[in-house]
Amino acid sequence: MILITRLTSNLLEQLFIRIDRAIDYKNEFKFEHSPEIVKEQLSKYIIPLLSPTKLDSEVLLFHLNYRETGAINITLKDALKNVDWLVDFTGYPIGRMDFVLIEPNYSFGICVERWEYQDTFISWGLFK
Repeated sequence: MILITRLTSNLLEQLFIRIDRAIDYKNEFKFEHSPEIVKEQLSKYIIPLLSPTKLDSEVLLFHLNYRETGAINITLKDALKNVDWLVDFTGYPIGRMDFVLIEPNYSFGICVERWEYQDTFISWGLFK
């Protein structure tokens, strides 16, 4: 179990290094902390534009207790079935966790980073 959680933590660290650098097909915007904005972005702008092949892809979902259990491996389609539950489950609404849903090799993903005065919604590789 320690190995799994260490690997998961390393994946998350590598993610933040990568998204701080230039990534192809990266979109980002800043906003005041709001779970409703994240849910709206996922429901109205991300999900409707995804190709069926992307929806069948395996992704990692980081959540409030990932340090104890590791990230959850799930298909993107299953992860996005209930956006309200998904966002709440991650711990993002209570300000205890960033929202992170990534393809294990970082080829695409969604990350909402929490900051002191504003959050940043970042997505990449989803529509190429």
